[in-house]
Amino acid sequence: MSQDECVEALEKHASIQPLVTLTVWKELMKENEAFFHAYSHGIHPSYASQY
Repeated sequence: MSQDECVEALEKHASIQPLVTLTVWKELMKENEAFFHAYSHGIHPSYASQY
């Protein structure tokens, strides 16, 4: 699931505002850079340049 898909799903199914999801996602990326790098390569190679 991409970041955009995650934001959309959380807004739709849990009524979580996109800004909250994006803020948490950003902080998680800082704390778990290696995970997000590997994750981005696994789901879609074009996302890799974002991380």
